[in-house]
Amino acid sequence: MSATNHMNTVHITQHALDAILALQLTVAWAGEGLADPKRLDWWRTDLVDPMGGGDLFARLFPKTHRLEEALRIPGREVPYRVVPGGRELTGAVPDTPELRAQCLAAALLPLADNYPTPFVRVED
Repeated sequence: MSATNHMNTVHITQHALDAILALQLTVAWAGEGLADPKRLDWWRTDLVDPMGGGDLFARLFPKTHRLEEALRIPGREVPYRVVPGGRELTGAVPDTPELRAQCLAAALLPLADNYPTPFVRVED
């Protein structure tokens, strides 16, 4: 008996990939604990940058480089429930990879002392 992989293949545009990468970098930067001054301290790393990553962050979000504003989706609430292991997103799963990533990032709000691990439950 052989195992079958049921992974769906999804085409991701360059724009969507850039947006997802920007979200990943934002969360990675914000979660660092070895920075001076210390940020959220979710993990023990620090971007090597004379401004502690602030310059990169300001360039990624030139109009508003505050973390909460960068993660929030304007005009959209991202419902979740706190369960053992993290914050489980509830409701319909967004269709596009970019919107899925945005919703997972938005579920980090409100910011917590420990990384809140947002996730979407995948049914078999």
